[in-house]
Amino acid sequence: MRFTLRQIKHAEALARHGNFRQAAAEQSISQPALTRSIKSLEAILGGQLFDRLSTGVEPTKAGSVFLEKARQLLMESSELEREVGATLGLTRGSLHIATGPYPGEYLVPEALARIIGQYPELTYRISEMDWSDIPDSLLTRNFDIAVADIGSVEDDPRFDTELLIDDPLFYVCRRDHPLANLSDVDLSEVYSYPLITNSVPSKMARFLTNPGPSGSISRDTGVFEPRVEVTTFSATKRVLFSSNAVSLAPILQVEPELNSGSLALIRTGAVPLRMNSGFIYLAGRTLSPAAVRYMEEVRLIKSLLDSRSTEFEAKFLEMHPGSCD
Repeated sequence: MRFTLRQIKHAEALARHGNFRQAAAEQSISQPALTRSIKSLEAILGGQLFDRLSTGVEPTKAGSVFLEKARQLLMESSELEREVGATLGLTRGSLHIATGPYPGEYLVPEALARIIGQYPELTYRISEMDWSDIPDSLLTRNFDIAVADIGSVEDDPRFDTELLIDDPLFYVCRRDHPLANLSDVDLSEVYSYPLITNSVPSKMARFLTNPGPSGSISRDTGVFEPRVEVTTFSATKRVLFSSNAVSLAPILQVEPELNSGSLALIRTGAVPLRMNSGFIYLAGRTLSPAAVRYMEEVRLIKSLLDSRSTEFEAKFLEMHPGSCD
């Protein structure tokens, strides 16, 4: 009996996450199924690939040797799949997209929804993750493209980038938060509350002056590390509803909650931070027709969202003049 490429993918994901639950979620299988797959792989190879520790999972010496070759095999397999997919056009192959919490909430899935009906033979995967994990995932060919913050890679010759999202970010909180109905709130007051967001890249973090109890800026990397760090915006909103935490978001990201009154904008006189997100992909690599088509759809939807965002912002601030400057 021989092991399969699927089992290799399972082992590589487990090594990367060090956790059966997270690896299973990434591979879209149940945790027991992943456990069975790894045990079967170990039985085929005749040895243990992972040590199961109380703190997580770590590769054994044999596992490290296996994974080194396995990752190379997966990279070559992905490249082969991409080249064949490019030859066949948009009727075969796959499209794997990495994204951050903001574009992953509305822009990325909306674009995907538009093309899956047109190209039903393709297989699709969207993974929402922290921006800092995306470069390595692209380099190991786990994804075709990413839609995420480009600040950390736009000067890196290994990647090509395209700025797509530079929307202003608004401070938001629950409707009965102590800052919700005040005007001209100083940023020091905002930062006296826990800030819940993903980590903020150094190019944006420099605008978070004197963050106080809301988080801290790393002396080594310049990255802002919030007091409450999350990688999905749906989780952010659930925390906001039930705590005094504040967050940052493009206005369309919280449009339903602002309309319902469950969230409020915090009015400050500060120049708003702006997103710096867009497409990221490997330099010198020909994108598959599926990736090119997807990017076209993302650009189209973004242009429509820009118009909608401008209209909603003007209308909302006219109806709630004390909400934000």
